[in-house]
Amino acid sequence: MTGEVSFLSSQQVNVGAETVRGVDAAARYNFDLMGRSATLDAGVTYLKDYTIVPYPGGAPIYYRGFIGGGNGGYPKWRGLTSFTLDDPRWSATYSIQWIGKATDFNAAPTAIGFRTDDVFYHNAQVSWRATEQAVVAFGVDNIFEPEPPFIPSYTDGNTDTMVYDLLGRRGYVRLTYSF
Repeated sequence: MTGEVSFLSSQQVNVGAETVRGVDAAARYNFDLMGRSATLDAGVTYLKDYTIVPYPGGAPIYYRGFIGGGNGGYPKWRGLTSFTLDDPRWSATYSIQWIGKATDFNAAPTAIGFRTDDVFYHNAQVSWRATEQAVVAFGVDNIFEPEPPFIPSYTDGNTDTMVYDLLGRRGYVRLTYSF
């Protein structure tokens, strides 16, 4: 370590104008399955436009469909779907989070990681109602551990740490007690 500055990031903070347009759609379907209550939830977001003009007359910066470079991640598509089966004593949920494709803000079109693929995260949880007040839940997040995409212009972890899961598969136990 020489103590020399090897990287400088100049982020644009004051925005002259910001335009964000998109469509969110969601649906929920409740039904009975084998004598239990079942719910299928699905939501999707389409980012139609995300443009910043840094100052009047400045060149617009287009965020829609781009990721990296300390600017954040703005894929055109995102989604979340879950299926829950509920019984008086227990419930189980399986969910899938979808993060759509994106293009690196700063990487050359020929660079590895210039475009990311779709990423899907799978999570599961089972909870048991031990008493009226106590619920015990067991869960596993990021079951299949997809590799976060390599993003050349991102400095932390070689990917966008605010968008992708870097922890890998992990389990948890939670006790909730109501007084």
